[in-house]
Amino acid sequence: MQSIPAHQPCNPLDLSEIRIRVARYLSRKDRVSCMLVSQDWFQDFVGPVWHTVNFFTDQISFFYVPTDTLNKYGGLITRVTNIRERIHLCAIQHSKVNRIKWMKVHLLMDPMFQNMLSEILVRSSSELESLDIGIDERQFPTLVHQREETFAMVYFSNIFATGPASPAAEHGILTSQGNQLRTLKLRRVNITREDFSSMLRFSPNLDELFLECVIVLGHEYPIPLYTGSRLSRLNASLAQVWTYDVKDRSAPCLLLHFPLLRKWEIPSLVNPPSRSIILKRLDFSSWCPLLKIVVFGGMNKADTMSALLLYSLKALESCTFTAKYFNFETTCGLITHQDTLTSIISRDGIQDYESMRWVYLVLKQFRCLQVLHLDTIRLNMNIVEKNEWACQDLRDLRVRFKGLEAPNDINKCLKELCLARRSPIARSLVRFSGADQTVPTRVVRHLIQFLQLKTVWLGTKVYYIPSSTA
Repeated sequence: MQSIPAHQPCNPLDLSEIRIRVARYLSRKDRVSCMLVSQDWFQDFVGPVWHTVNFFTDQISFFYVPTDTLNKYGGLITRVTNIRERIHLCAIQHSKVNRIKWMKVHLLMDPMFQNMLSEILVRSSSELESLDIGIDERQFPTLVHQREETFAMVYFSNIFATGPASPAAEHGILTSQGNQLRTLKLRRVNITREDFSSMLRFSPNLDELFLECVIVLGHEYPIPLYTGSRLSRLNASLAQVWTYDVKDRSAPCLLLHFPLLRKWEIPSLVNPPSRSIILKRLDFSSWCPLLKIVVFGGMNKADTMSALLLYSLKALESCTFTAKYFNFETTCGLITHQDTLTSIISRDGIQDYESMRWVYLVLKQFRCLQVLHLDTIRLNMNIVEKNEWACQDLRDLRVRFKGLEAPNDINKCLKELCLARRSPIARSLVRFSGADQTVPTRVVRHLIQFLQLKTVWLGTKVYYIPSSTA
C-alpha cells in the first residue's frame, strides 16, 4: 500500500520558524494584525508584540492595558527603555512584569522615584542582564556641581549584594538575591569607591562597563579595592579612569579593578581635571595584562595617543583610531607594537601628503596585520607599487584607491579579483598583463598576491574572495 506524503506547506509563512523571524522586522501594529490570523500565528507574534516597552512612544497605549492582560502577558516584557517619570515605574510595577532583561532609566531628583526604581531592580536582579542608568547632562553645568548633588548618588551594591540592606537605602536602592548583570552603563552619576568595588564583587557575570562622567568618590586607603572582576570590555575616557573626583588627587586608577580587561574604548583622550598624569611612568599592563584591544576616540590629542602607545600599553593586537592621528609620533607608537598588531582600523579622512607618508610606512612595516580598515583613505597606486606591503597574511581589507572611484569600476575590479582567485589562467593573465596600466588592473595585480585575503571593500560593498586554486 502506497503511503501518502505528509502535507508540505506551500507558503513560507505556514512555517512557525519563518513567522518568528519575520516578526522581528514588523511594526507593532502589523504584529497585532498577524496575531488575529489564527491561534498558531497568535503564538508566534504575541512575544514580539510585548517584547519591548519604549515609554517615549508607548506611554499612552501602555497605561490603558488592563490588569488581566498584564497577568497573561507581563512576563513577555523583557526590554524597557526611556523610563523618565514616576508613572513609568508605576506602569511596570505589576508583579507579572518580572522578566526584564534590559532597562534604560533617566534618574530624577525625586526620592520616591528612586525608591520605586530600587524595588523594581531588586525584583528583576535575577533576570536583568543589561542596565543603562544616568542623568540628563543639562542637570549639571560642571562636574563640581554634579559632585555636590546628593540625588546623583547611586548605591548599586545594595541592589546586587546578597547581604542586608545598606543604611544608605534611603537614597534609592535596597537589597536583592542573585545577579545576572552582563552590561552596565552609568552616565553622570556619583558612586563611592567602596560601593563601586562592591558592585563589581556582586556582579560576577559583568562583562562590559560603560562610564561617562561618573564621579567615584570617597576613596579611603584602609578599604581594600576589589580586583577580582571578570570584566573584559570597558568604555571610559582617560579622565574617567582617574575617577573624575576633582577634590581627590590621590585616588588610584579604576583600571586596577579589571585584571581580565581585554578591550578598552577611550572616547576622549583629555587629561583628568585638576590632576597631573605622567603617562611615561604608567604601565597599564601591570594592572590589565590581557589588555590587547584599544579604540582611541577624540580629536587633537595625538601626543597623548602616542604616549599611551609608547609607554603605557604593551603588545597590542588591535588598534582603532582616527586617521587624523597619522603623524610621526603616533606612527612611532604603533611601530612599538608591530610584532603583535594584527588589526589596524582608522576612521575619518586624510589626504595631505605629510600624513599619507606615515600610512604607507605602516603598510610597509607591519607584517602581522590580518585586518586593515582605512575606509576614507585613498591610496595612490604609483606609491603602493614602489612600497611592498609586508602584511602577507592580510585577510580583511577596506581601503580606496585614487582613480578607482566609480561604483561600476570598483565592482568590475573586484569581480576580476574573484575570477583570478578561482582560475589559474585568469590569475596568470593578471600577473603578466604589464602592458595594461589602468588603475583597476593594477589594483587586481596588487591584491592577488595576498593569498589569505577573504573580504575586500574598495568603496561600494564587501566582496567575499574565494580561496585560491592551484
